[in-house]
Amino acid sequence: MTAPNIRLPAEWEPQDAIQLTWPHSDTDWQPLLPEVIPIYERLVQLLTA
Repeated sequence: MTAPNIRLPAEWEPQDAIQLTWPHSDTDWQPLLPEVIPIYERLVQLLTA
């Protein structure tokens, strides 16, 4: 059996997509949500501009 040929590109390489996992109350983000949600919203605005 051969190992799959997987390559993880560097952060600075061109990208076709970005995957974000939105923080929610059923995770350890729960106590920080009031601070974190506006940051995620701004991040999405910048990424989609």
